[in-house]
Amino acid sequence: MSKGPEAFRTISEAATEVGVAQHVLRFWETKFSFIRPMKRAGGRRFYRPHDLAVLRGVRRLLHEEGYTIVGVQKLHRERGISRFLEAGVHVAAICGATAGLARAGLLNSRRHTSAAAEYLLATGYAGGDSFVDERAVADNGLITAGPQSPVQFARATLTELGLASDRTLDAYEAVFHRGDPSGFPVLMQAQHAA
Repeated sequence: MSKGPEAFRTISEAATEVGVAQHVLRFWETKFSFIRPMKRAGGRRFYRPHDLAVLRGVRRLLHEEGYTIVGVQKLHRERGISRFLEAGVHVAAICGATAGLARAGLLNSRRHTSAAAEYLLATGYAGGDSFVDERAVADNGLITAGPQSPVQFARATLTELGLASDRTLDAYEAVFHRGDPSGFPVLMQAQHAA
């Protein structure tokens, strides 16, 4: 039985999905500070869906675009997440983290949201025309939300990554945003399917 897209992956499963050997993933952890799988007691690694997205981006940069390890490190240092967005890696920010994206210029040409337009304008960014007054916004790999919308942020992220069905996402929002327990059986069914 295969795991669902929302399930955590072991290092063996992650290596298979990314298309590299397990020792490569362990090596990348020593070279890239932004690769941080969950570790359980005894050091066993578990990769979350967003960890896999980052690993695929690193693989693309190294194996398809010809970057060296030092080159990827330099990209991360100099351009931070903007290069990862360009490489197709999803980036998500909620609450105050949206200001960091604004300062980096990542919100200038993508639809986005935050606590308030005035909050982002205080950063000096030039993306005011792209601000949308919604609880969560996804645009071309970038997901943003204000501080009052963690459930909508999670839903937008899962949707953008294609990790859950609309039925599961509706149930998730029913349980965690509206406090409606009728969605719980759907969530349990989705978990058992994973």
